[in-house]
Formats: sequence, C-alpha cells, structure tokens
Amino acid sequence: MRRILFLLGGCLVAPSWGLAAAPPATSSSSHAVSAQSVIKAMVVEERGLVLRLRKYHPIVETYIQNLRPDPKLGNVPVKDHYYLGQLDYRQALEKDDSYLQKPPANWKKQLVQRLDPLNPLDTYLASFYSMHFLNAGFVSMLFPDPSRFDPGSYRFRYIRQEFLGNVRCYVFNVRPRHGIKGAFLGRIWVEARHDHLVRFNGTFVPQMTFGRYFHFDSWRVNVRPGLWVPTFVYSEESDLRGTSLFGFAGHARFAAETHIWGYQLNRRRRASTASQMIVEGAVKDHASSSDGYSPIEAERLWQREAENNVLHRLQKAGMLAPPGPVDKMLETVVNNLEITNHLNIEPAVRCRVLLVTPLVAFSIGHTIVLSRGLIDVLPDEPSLALMLARGLAAIVKGEPIDTKFAFFDRMLIPNDQVFKKFQLRLGRMEQSKIDRETVALMQRSPYKNQLGQVGLFLEAMRARAKALPHLMGSAIISAPLVKQQPASHSAAWLQPLLKAAPPLEFASVKQIEALPLGSRLQLSPWSDGLSLLKTPPISLMSAAEKMPFQVTPQRPYLHRVQSPSEMAVADTQPAAR
Repeated sequence: MRRILFLLGGCLVAPSWGLAAAPPATSSSSHAVSAQSVIKAMVVEERGLVLRLRKYHPIVETYIQNLRPDPKLGNVPVKDHYYLGQLDYRQALEKDDSYLQKPPANWKKQLVQRLDPLNPLDTYLASFYSMHFLNAGFVSMLFPDPSRFDPGSYRFRYIRQEFLGNVRCYVFNVRPRHGIKGAFLGRIWVEARHDHLVRFNGTFVPQMTFGRYFHFDSWRVNVRPGLWVPTFVYSEESDLRGTSLFGFAGHARFAAETHIWGYQLNRRRRASTASQMIVEGAVKDHASSSDGYSPIEAERLWQREAENNVLHRLQKAGMLAPPGPVDKMLETVVNNLEITNHLNIEPAVRCRVLLVTPLVAFSIGHTIVLSRGLIDVLPDEPSLALMLARGLAAIVKGEPIDTKFAFFDRMLIPNDQVFKKFQLRLGRMEQSKIDRETVALMQRSPYKNQLGQVGLFLEAMRARAKALPHLMGSAIISAPLVKQQPASHSAAWLQPLLKAAPPLEFASVKQIEALPLGSRLQLSPWSDGLSLLKTPPISLMSAAEKMPFQVTPQRPYLHRVQSPSEMAVADTQPAAR
C-alpha cells in the first residue's frame, strides 16, 4: 500500500542540517527547556494521538487543480479532481468510504484514452489522483510517521521559537536516519505549553523509482483541552518531473487542499441512541384559536416535515453545517429580496450551508442551500444575492419537495448514499421559469443597480467551467450552476446579467471577478460550525494575486482551548505587559 502514498503532498523549507545537539530553548518563564525534553514529550503525545484518533471517523475532502504557468496571471487552473469520503483511522489501509460515485472498473482503458501526448506524466498523475485517493494516502498526510517518529529513527535540530496565531511553538528541522524508507523529511512546529505537534511541512523520502512523493503542509487545531486534531493540508508542486509507473516521462504542476471535519459524527450516533429523556419544565402552546388544520396547512406541514428530515440527515452525515451566524447572514439577504419583491412566503424561507468545496446552490423545500466553496469565492453581496435569488425563484414558482422523505424510514441510509438518495439538484421543474424569475427578482431588488458586478462573476464562472467541472458542482449535484459548454453558448438565464457586465479582464487588478477558495469562511473540524473569516483588506500588487476560484495555501490562526480550571488560573494571573 505504500506505493499509493506518492500522490500526496506539502511544501518543504530546506534546512541547513546540523546533527549536533540543539541549544536549549528558553521559554517565556524563568526556567530553561531543553530541545531533548521537548522532543521526548512530543513523541509521547504523538503516539497517544495516533491511538486516540482511532475512535473518530471524520469527513475528508480533497480538491486538486492542475496548473499551467501564465506570464501575467501566475498559475492558471486547467483541470481539477475531487474526492469526498469518510475516514476510518482503524482501517486506513483497507477501507475507502467515498461519498461520490465509484470510478469505472476499467479505469486503465480510460487512462490510456485520456493520455495527453504533450504531457503524459501530468495526465497519469491526475487520473491516478482522482481514481485512487485511498485512506492510506490521507493518513500519510495527517502524521509525519505514525509508528516510528522518535530520536531513534530521526534527527531533530532546534531552530527557533515562532508564533502560529497566538500559540508559541518550538521549530525543529527533521531528517530521517539512514535506511528508513518512506520517512518524513522537513520541519515541525511543537506548541510550547504541552508539547503537541501542531504543524509539519515537508515530504517523504527516498523518492520511488516510479512516481514521486509530493510536498505537503499539514495543520492541526486545538478542539478540546489536550486534543489537537488534523484539520487542513495544503499540497503543491511547481514543476514535478519524473517517470510514471507506465514509463511516461513528463512534468506536473498542481495545488491541492484537504479539509478534515466531522470528528464527532460517531459520537452523535451514540448520543442519538441514548435512552435518556429530558422533560422540559414549561412548554409554550403555539396553537391558534382554531381546533384543526386546513388541507393547505396540513400539506405545508407535511412538506416541511420532509424538508426537515432531509436537512437533519445531511447534517448527521457531516455534509450540512449546523444552524449558525452564517445562516443568519444569508437570511438577511433573502429578507432584502423578499421585502423589495413584496413576497410573503409561508413557511418562512431558511438558509443553510453545505460543507463542501464545489460551487453549488439548490433548494430543499423552503430552505436555500449554498455550499461553503460558493460563499468563499463570491466577490460581493450582489453576487451572493443572485445565488440566493436562484433558490428563492424555485420556491416562488412552487418547486416541490418529494414528500416521500416525510416518512422517517427513508432516512435510514448510509452516509455515503445521502447525495445519491436525495438527488440534489437545482430543480426538477422547467428551468426556464426559474431562470426568468431569478432575473426578475434581482431587477426588483436593492441590488438592481449592481447587476454588472453580478454578471462579471457569472462571466468568470463560465470562463472556468470547462477547465474546472468538479468545482462548478458536477461532482455533487445533477445540474451545475454553469454547465460545461463553449463560451459562445451560455445558459439563457445568464444573458440579461452578462449584458450588464463589463468585459472580463483576468489581467486587471482593478477588476475582482471572483475570490480564491478559502476567502470567506472558516470551518470548525470539531463542531462542523462555520464562522466568517475576519481579515483586513489588502491591496493587490499584480494580477497573479487575484487567483479567482483557485486553491491557495491557507494558514489557520491557532489558539488553545482552555479547560475551566485553566481559565480560572489565568484569571488570577496579572496581565502581561
């Protein structure tokens, strides 16, 4: 299985190796801490984490973009690949719980047919990436070495102290001793309070005869006192050269991101089967003065029950974020659309966020769902309003929910079947009706004078749709927002908005048509909750920094989760100067 692992990655900062004992690192307190004691404690914590994580089954999502260099735009994506599944640490080498459709059985034939004669190695790697992203590969990025990461197998050299967020860390260069195959080579960050490994950056060596180990930058976050879990991995190769397994020589250029969340999925399952019942002391009676429901009211309640069942099942599978502040922000925009269009919709329209990278928007009953990736890349509020108006238009036109989901036994499906069973799509009714209503809602909205900005975002999506089909939603739902088609044949619903847009100029720093992935939201790997990312505005120096729809390195702002006892002690300490 180790052969699979050359498909995984991060960035290596080449150290100046010295194998002499590192000088002691001085902490902020009055005592000195030796590098040897830090490494010894880190090894113990790392072994404990490997055992502790075996009881968790988080969601793993990896999105990859093949790139080509451009003299003005830097790296431009030309192809993409996508994986979504559930990770089982205990069966990492045998089990692959993908939420997506399985690859065709005869993948070798398809691979030969898809080989690019100008760059066969790049095509080989891309095909292998998309078809054989096994859990063994994911685990290799989440630990530098799960079985032998100790001074007996590696040399550690202390470099400096550094803050990652507000967490002070000791930085070490790491080099394997001779004779260790597939060993980690790079740099690690060990937090200074309890000696947990919180970041490692490098690759695996030695390189194999066929293929290469990719470079990666792996991050962990503190989710409970004493527990740091893997949450994000960035992988990149600027010009990987070599020979593939089939003897093809060439090079590959790509960037990839891996998100890990849903650590409490198995805990939620146990909690849902608990027999304890909580009796509320006071229950408010919401019944009206009538003693029954009309057929219309009963039908609406029946549809709402089906809607709630689907939403609950998606959240239970780790695909839908729990209700939170991001939903409220989206509902504020929806409320703006409803008021200016004189709409009074019952039951009330709600908004939720799908926790995936592909750019998707759809409605489930009276709930509008946008993906995390879509919200990330939206450049402004008018563009967000358009995506919400698309869902609102389906609701206004009476887009029905399949009420078979009101029967709860239909929710008893495996997590990896939720996308297939619920058949998520933009709508089943005639799309032209929803298209016309979407444009009409926007033209009567507070954003009616900003339709040029909206059209610019749509134009950018259309320009990237052919190269990035997985990002544009085809991996998740049956009808992507912008289908793969030549630029001269856009969807009819785009035309009124595209006409209002200025010419698309990817090379202009004055025009922000779309943002990079990871620009808006940050995801909690423990609670699956979302929060808005607060960053200061930054002036662009060149068009290469725009990176619309692109995978970029993300840098989590680390902080510690304190226990009540630690918080009490901190409150008694004098403020730092």
